[in-house]
Amino acid sequence: MHHLKQCPEQIMIEELTRRRLLNQAGEPLAQVPGSLEQAFSWQQAVAAQMAVQGRPVIGWKCALPSPGRWVLAPIYQLHTGAHISLPPNRSQALIEPEFAWRLKQDLLPDQPLSVDSLSRAMQCHMALEIIFDRFNTGAEVDYHSRLADGLLNHSVWLGPPLPQAPGRLALGWRAAGDQLSVEGVHPSGDAFAPLQWLVAFLHQRGIGLYAGQVIITGSLNGLWRLPVNQPVRIQFADMACAEVEFQSALCVV
Repeated sequence: MHHLKQCPEQIMIEELTRRRLLNQAGEPLAQVPGSLEQAFSWQQAVAAQMAVQGRPVIGWKCALPSPGRWVLAPIYQLHTGAHISLPPNRSQALIEPEFAWRLKQDLLPDQPLSVDSLSRAMQCHMALEIIFDRFNTGAEVDYHSRLADGLLNHSVWLGPPLPQAPGRLALGWRAAGDQLSVEGVHPSGDAFAPLQWLVAFLHQRGIGLYAGQVIITGSLNGLWRLPVNQPVRIQFADMACAEVEFQSALCVV
């Protein structure tokens, strides 16, 4: 029997999809994307395979681009309850505090969009991005591979609505005798600006956004390492607070 031989690019796309579905890490890719455009096309091919597996795109992470870097990746998992599942055997939850925008209506490529109409189409929320590296610890991974893989995004927790998205705000968390109080600052100064860039970028490529999808635009205080399997109280100034628990099953080998 003759079998169709897969091209190396398709093998890499299937490997990235497998790691995403199984919450597994692996070695750097044997073949890497040669450009930002190719990395984005791999990312979208992974998204198509995820959709076939019942895991469609439910949002995006993004930031303003810089030379040699596009910062955007699909989100496949959204938490809205107090219990947030992590991959097994995590001793800490790797978290970034963020603003999120939830779409109240579809934003399709053929729609003319002003800043005002874009603002009216979205509701700001408190959010947490859950980080997970699908490359082995210590591995040297090029940026194109990171972009193809989804830029460390595991999932997003969506919290209560916020009245605004200030450029600076007090942030904090507290859990079982440990706590942190800091000032949060949006990395681009304007938390809405990356969203405008994302919508324009996707629309130029014929990709729409849809009601219910969630967009995050950058960490307000870098990476937090939070305890697992116990309540953690998180505060966004006087605008919102929430108690959540990051749950990671401990597997005995």
